[in-house]
Amino acid sequence: MGRLPDTYRNRKIESRTPYVMQSRVDAINSQQLVTFPSGSFLYEGINKVFEVHRMIPRVFEVDANGDIVSDLGEWGLAFVNARIRDTARDQEMTKQATPLAILTLGSEERTWEWPEPYHLDKSEGFVVTFDVINLGRVFDTPDIPLLRVALAFEGFLLDFKEA
Repeated sequence: MGRLPDTYRNRKIESRTPYVMQSRVDAINSQQLVTFPSGSFLYEGINKVFEVHRMIPRVFEVDANGDIVSDLGEWGLAFVNARIRDTARDQEMTKQATPLAILTLGSEERTWEWPEPYHLDKSEGFVVTFDVINLGRVFDTPDIPLLRVALAFEGFLLDFKEA
């Protein structure tokens, strides 16, 4: 299977199906401890394991109607500090609130790539909270935009070969 492992917990992996767990939440300037909706990143698969390869963060400026005005790109990721916790392992994945721009690669893709797949079994997942840094001095307009922070955990569902 190339660079990917061909077994998981001594079970032979027969195939991988692409899978994404994503959510989004809107926040205002300087808002602290914003939490994605409960269960947003809770994997509820049946008889499959979610093999996570990357986290994809995006920050958008949205208008009062909730319509996207612009993708703030790498620049926007610098103004959102995230805390990520693996609930099943009771493990912090960031020591403190960390700018999303630090977690992501410098490529156009802007992803947090993990060198080894991270596995979630049924009812395991992540809780993600974030803070928005004060944008008042950044924008030339007195109207501070509403931000939409979107996260996606991307990877594969594993199908196992029956013994």
